[in-house]
Amino acid sequence: MWLDPGTDEMPSPASALGTLPSSFLASFPGVLEHVPVIAWMTGVDGRCTFTNGQYLMFTGRTFGQASELGWTALLHPDDHDACLAAYLKAHEARTPFHAEQRWRRSDGVYRLVEVSGLPVHDPAGTFQGYVGLCSDVTDQRGAAGAQTSDHVHLVSTNAEEIIANMNDAVLVESDNGRVIMANEAFCRLFQVETPPHELTGMEADRLTKRLNPAVPRIDRLKKARRRSVGEEIGLLDGRVLEQHYAPVARDGAAGMHLWQYRDITARKDFEAELHLSRQRLRNLAAHDEAVREEERRSAARMLHDELGQLLTSVKLEVAAAAGVFREHPDENALSVVDRLQSAAGLLDVCIKTVQSVTAKLRPAPVPEMCISGAIRWEALLFEQRTRIRCRVGVSPPKLEVDSERSAVLYRILLEALTNVVRHANAGAVQISLKKAGGVVFLSVRDNGRGIAQEEIDNPATMGLLSMRERALGVGGDVRITRNARSGTTVMVILPLPPKPSSAVPADYGPGQA
Repeated sequence: MWLDPGTDEMPSPASALGTLPSSFLASFPGVLEHVPVIAWMTGVDGRCTFTNGQYLMFTGRTFGQASELGWTALLHPDDHDACLAAYLKAHEARTPFHAEQRWRRSDGVYRLVEVSGLPVHDPAGTFQGYVGLCSDVTDQRGAAGAQTSDHVHLVSTNAEEIIANMNDAVLVESDNGRVIMANEAFCRLFQVETPPHELTGMEADRLTKRLNPAVPRIDRLKKARRRSVGEEIGLLDGRVLEQHYAPVARDGAAGMHLWQYRDITARKDFEAELHLSRQRLRNLAAHDEAVREEERRSAARMLHDELGQLLTSVKLEVAAAAGVFREHPDENALSVVDRLQSAAGLLDVCIKTVQSVTAKLRPAPVPEMCISGAIRWEALLFEQRTRIRCRVGVSPPKLEVDSERSAVLYRILLEALTNVVRHANAGAVQISLKKAGGVVFLSVRDNGRGIAQEEIDNPATMGLLSMRERALGVGGDVRITRNARSGTTVMVILPLPPKPSSAVPADYGPGQA
């Protein structure tokens, strides 16, 4: 049976606790998920946008099957057309409704379900949708039919049940600061010994006295009638709460204030611990990179100062020996000279190899010029060596970065260009270096085959892993993406160190402006 909104049996909007404000709508799914009855929500078009777990347990159907108007498949065939038409009529009138319908339960048995719905409007009076509750009343009414109960009592009881069964602390106060309703979670959170049902009529400020530092903010919210979501406030005992506030309108005037609190102390402690852990990881990565750089410099010095000089000396001795044989020719001298000249050529190759390895271990441009000049130099060498066209853009033209980040950018650039040669099969590379808003950006983009997603996600890809580790050491990030048409882009994002600020007066505190 559906109670037509046009009949005398239909309760008026005012008698049904007024119209729920739209500010309540955003946080309502989280609230409705914990109520002990079936709960649902619709949008402005009347189609279902939310069902809670109780609906899924009762019907055995997923939300996808309930969305839109899928819930009508639960109706008894004899009731389907009439119930749907009456629902659409109530929706078009934007009025509260009450109905008793036969729903098919998950075991296939039809049960009598009492359905109530309230419209949601924003402060301007624009309709937003419905919030509704359903209860199985078969055992109370009997399967043959149902008698209409007092709708106001039903809605009021359901509202109290919702608040009473919430895990979050909830306080509803009147416009004059008196308590209308509170739940047990509120009493536990604020250490109130009085039972919730005895708090009605008390001054709300007395119950939230542990929020003294936030009272001015609370008063401003109430005066402005402006919804606030997820504001973090502190208790005097050191706990941290997440506060939600919504003004509840009655006939266009704000008559109630709804406060919802959640203890997030453990979450904040975990976030602080996670932040500290990440900072330690960055410090470790930075230390590891510094050690590796020092090892490279040491190896470069050894190769250049010892092995390089040794090979040069050997080359000079070979050249001298060849000269001796030329001055004292005999029948075997020519073959010996040829062998010595061949050895001198091999020594030249060895010396060049040592120079190349030394340059890769300790690239000369970084300590000798700014990072923008180092990148332009490396791009020139890359183009000459590979015949791959390479263009560089720097903004501002003489961009300068501290030595630590310059080394990171340079190493990542070398790795990115190496990957272009090995894997990209590209014909051109575009390098861009920019600094803006306290962040330096390095982009290396090629027009090659494009990296595959599995290559990006592969933890064994040492080159990509190395780039990310280097950036992590200075609190940065490396993002590798496949371009829309072809090619790959490597984007390096490094935050610059903060500039030294002027000293802050000792008497300046967070509560002072």
